[in-house]
Amino acid sequence: MKKIGIDVGGTAVKIGYFIDGSLIECKRYAQIDSLDAFRELLMHSDITSFIDNSFIGAGVGVPGVVDGNCVQDCPNIKWLEKIDVVKVLADSLGDHYKYKLDNDANVAALGESVAGAGVNHPSFAFITIGTGIGGGLIVDGNIYHGPGGMAGEIGHIGTGHSLACNCGAIGCVEAIASASNIEKRAHGKPLPDIIEAAKGGDNDSIQLLKESGTALGEVISQIALLLDIRVFVFGGGGAPCLEMWQPHINKVIDSRCFGRSADDFTVIQASLGNEAGVCGAAALLG
Repeated sequence: MKKIGIDVGGTAVKIGYFIDGSLIECKRYAQIDSLDAFRELLMHSDITSFIDNSFIGAGVGVPGVVDGNCVQDCPNIKWLEKIDVVKVLADSLGDHYKYKLDNDANVAALGESVAGAGVNHPSFAFITIGTGIGGGLIVDGNIYHGPGGMAGEIGHIGTGHSLACNCGAIGCVEAIASASNIEKRAHGKPLPDIIEAAKGGDNDSIQLLKESGTALGEVISQIALLLDIRVFVFGGGGAPCLEMWQPHINKVIDSRCFGRSADDFTVIQASLGNEAGVCGAAALLG
């Protein structure tokens, strides 16, 4: 049985090729800047030569709000908005295959659930730290979407600070703890350098990671208080900060999670890296 998982990003498209559930190859393709370019990619010889009688279909993850087969809102990839992605796939590859579409953070969470850090955890919250902060909720092994498909918008949980978020609100965790906003507050210093500087005792870097870690602790506590989720998986480019964030996260959990302490929680780094999206996209097909 063959299938492909497609992870559409703002800077590149990654496609994973799967045989009998195993990832055979994951390839990175140049940024797609139009619907016509996406259709052209779908006819790439890598894909057409992979398809045979055992091919069952394709799953796709996109960085936007998904409603059924369509992308309703996608601020970073405007050409995807209001597009019936499933129809585009069917028109390009054939309408006798199965196609599924979901938000990229949900898809990455599912990838970690079936093949990564979440394999032994049927329920967990996935938090991806990058240009923004995204999230996905896995409950009993399945993505929890909510009635409108908006569950898991973790980046816009309020954490009490006074910084403005790109969404227009004040206090979102994304505004203080996304990788790009941490770097911005460090006057452009790259995140790996901030981590190393903090380990070396630089007070400004230590304070940045304390503030961002404390905000993430607030987010974890609010999710735990509402849903009693005990496992949190961190992915994305900011995930290496977890070692420095952990003491601040634990301190907030201890003070905010009624009846529970940090010892009751598992907070770990994702294990699939850049392959989480393609693994989750393929897993949408079952």
